[in-house]
Amino acid sequence: ANAGCEVQVKIDLVSGYIGIVNSLEPDNSGTAEVGQVEDLVSPDTVNFFKSIWENGAHPASLDECLTTSSCYVHGNEYCICNTEVAEDPVFSDTFGISSIDQLMSSLRVGAVNPATFDAGTYNSLGDCGVPGVTMYSKSGDCSGISFDTIFAFDWNSK
Repeated sequence: ANAGCEVQVKIDLVSGYIGIVNSLEPDNSGTAEVGQVEDLVSPDTVNFFKSIWENGAHPASLDECLTTSSCYVHGNEYCICNTEVAEDPVFSDTFGISSIDQLMSSLRVGAVNPATFDAGTYNSLGDCGVPGVTMYSKSGDCSGISFDTIFAFDWNSK
């Protein structure tokens, strides 16, 4: 069908844990194909995971949920809100990067191996002054990195 899909987040008001909710828009016939939404991503999902909240603050009451216009209360204990994607780089250059530990504590999204892309898509920049790291970029050098930059390293958890 030609229906759109909106990704929302379901917030547990007590723990701040979140679940993904996919909401279908009506297709060209004017009907939503609700039967195609899996239970794990429906508004009634109980599949939650930990989220990192700015300053540790998440909506903790029904009133706090309703203060955001894109949110609504679901089941008197959950808040469902619209999401939006922001593609902002964590680092704009390598001068502020000092270690693998700093990368691990600052970066939240992983990347696929740059070798899986077509030849020439990513170029190796070397370690750019950060021992144990290889940086890959679509264009540029160590002085200017973007959200497309891939940091490769071996990480051994303690």
